Amino acid sequence: MPRFGQVVTAMVTPFHKDGSLNLDGAKRLARWLQDNGNDGLVIAGTTGEAPVLTDDERLSLFKAVVEAVTIPVIAGTGTNDTAHSIHLTRDQNTRCEQTGGTGYDITIRVRERDVT
Repeated sequence: MPRFGQVVTAMVTPFHKDGSLNLDGAKRLARWLQDNGNDGLVIAGTTGEAPVLTDDERLSLFKAVVEAVTIPVIAGTGTNDTAHSIHLTRDQNTRCEQTGGTGYDITIRVRERDVT
C-alpha cells in the first residue's frame, strides 16, 4: 500500500459560531473520517480554510488531529509568502517530531519579476 494510503481526505476545519477554531470538532471529524475508511488526512490545506488561520491555530489544529487519529496526517504549510511557508514548515517539522505527523502539503507561489 502507498505510504499515505489509497484514500487521503483534505479535511475541512471546523469553527465555532463565533468564528474561533473548534479543536474538539476537528478531533471528532478526524476520528470519524478514520473510522469510515480514510487512510490519511490533509489538515489546513486549501480545503481546510488555511488562509484564515493564524500560525498558532494551524499548529494547534495539526497537533490536535495527530493526537486524535492513528492514520497519517499531512500538514498544510503553504502560504502566499515563500519565506513564511518555509518558516511554518520548519516550525511544523519541530512539532512533527513531538506529535508524529507524517508530511506537508506545501504550495509555494513563484512569479517572474520584470527585470528591465
